Amino acid sequence: MQKLPVPRALRKRRILARLKATGGRPKRLVEGILNKRRLDRDYPFLKEYRYDQILGSTDLEEKYSRFVSNVSIPRSAISLQLSCLLLFLCYNLRPTSILDLGSGFSSYVLRCYRRDVDPDCIVCSVDDDPSWLQKTADFLAGENMSTEGLMPWTEFRDAEKGPFDFILHDIGHVVGRVASFSTVVELLAERGTIILDDMHKRHFREPIQGMLGRRSRSLRRYDISEYTMDGFGRYAWMVRRR
Repeated sequence: MQKLPVPRALRKRRILARLKATGGRPKRLVEGILNKRRLDRDYPFLKEYRYDQILGSTDLEEKYSRFVSNVSIPRSAISLQLSCLLLFLCYNLRPTSILDLGSGFSSYVLRCYRRDVDPDCIVCSVDDDPSWLQKTADFLAGENMSTEGLMPWTEFRDAEKGPFDFILHDIGHVVGRVASFSTVVELLAERGTIILDDMHKRHFREPIQGMLGRRSRSLRRYDISEYTMDGFGRYAWMVRRR
């Protein structure tokens, strides 16, 4: 009797199960290969990404230095590595609506995309700390950047917003980010992208991984540590609605 072919998803689960039984390193190696394949398929333009090229062709390094000297500290601000990738992603994905959850230097970066590429793009920067929101507004104004779209979390939560093509989820403490993640997912447009920073923190990464696992039919995750790892060991993940 002819054997039926084993479905690809089942084959992958079997391979990972065998590798898990032999130790963590082989499993991580295979997961890394699968992750790279998914990125190449769904975000093929990332093959052309060069961190140094973004730094050399923009003023991000200068503005970042000013931000972490006068407004924040490097450990609290998003990394320069993530800043460059955010701009590159926006240049290639061309979102028409962006949700910036957690104001700060990201608010400047995302408005650079609107200024340079799509003046009609909606950029909404939200924060749960009014004083930090004001610091962001002051920095943007000092850099001759629009402060339109800044709002507190309570106001945003009660308003009818979305869907958004591109979301950076980096608001407040990571415990709150986990609690609000389901709400954020509902704000994501079809084929939209979410960036999750601080995935080096286990108490953030593991709950998010579990939530994504339960939504695997509608959401796909990607480890983008290769592009976002900074000197503090911080890195990001990317999530895409299928």
